[in-house]
Amino acid sequence: MLVSGQAARLAETLRLRYQPIVRLEDGKLSHVEVLARVLSQDGQILGPESLVAAMANPELALSLTRAIMHRALSEYQAQGLSAHQLPMAFNLPLNVLVHPGVVHGIETLRKTHSLTADLLRFELTETQPVYDIRLAEESIKALRDAGYKLALDDIVPATPFLPALMKSAVGAVKLDRSVVVDATPDARNFILRITRLAASRLQDIIAEGIETVPQLARIRELGVTHGQGYLFSRPLVAENLAIWLSRN
Repeated sequence: MLVSGQAARLAETLRLRYQPIVRLEDGKLSHVEVLARVLSQDGQILGPESLVAAMANPELALSLTRAIMHRALSEYQAQGLSAHQLPMAFNLPLNVLVHPGVVHGIETLRKTHSLTADLLRFELTETQPVYDIRLAEESIKALRDAGYKLALDDIVPATPFLPALMKSAVGAVKLDRSVVVDATPDARNFILRITRLAASRLQDIIAEGIETVPQLARIRELGVTHGQGYLFSRPLVAENLAIWLSRN
């Protein structure tokens, strides 16, 4: 009851933003990432750190993930975004992914909102350590078999189990902003190694945090296929996303 009460209170403060992710080959929109933020008591929108702390508890993390998905899918339909057949990507912590029943819960939400699985994507991130890589791989495969597209999120050189996770049933790898904006040889070599490995597995490479034209040119040269960041668009509320889509 304590966890459910805390989840309900946090869910009431959730505010969602949607950030476009584009294909670098032609600049066209691929999908949007759903970003969850918290509205403080003084009316300020807080950064993701406030939610990351809550995600330490698997039960609370699962409840919040469901709340975020339900809110986004409701806004998706209310703003007529379903007419664009625009895929949405949700952050899914690995400690939530390995929770029993998570795949069934996602399927239930999807069917409630009458959406096909190809319109939902999940960016898998390790907000809390996951020690059973086998269990994570099984859950990844279950989601992939159900028709969802998956990406590894926040990838940096120190990401645990990275080779094993890239060999699992994911279709994309997402480079953390800290790597994207780093112009050092070490960062370049890491990106190049990941893009080559991803290409051999027919996986997309997404770079987040692109803000300048030189950054875009550098990551395209290294084989990155998709990007997001202020250079393309800031995170948008659902109403403004609908306007952005009509103009693009």
